[in-house]
Amino acid sequence: MWGYGGQFVWVVPDRQLVVVSQAHWRGVRDYAFEQAGRVADLVVRPVIAAARPMRR
Repeated sequence: MWGYGGQFVWVVPDRQLVVVSQAHWRGVRDYAFEQAGRVADLVVRPVIAAARPMRR
């Protein structure tokens, strides 16, 4: 989920993981997708990579 101004929620069911990121962006309309990618690179991808896959 992507909220206004930089709030994100990523749900990764196979790792039983929810990652929430909060930010407060101002005036980023022109490069909001670029900012979203930066949040994913800095916060989400490393967290997901570190989480262990769910055992079945």
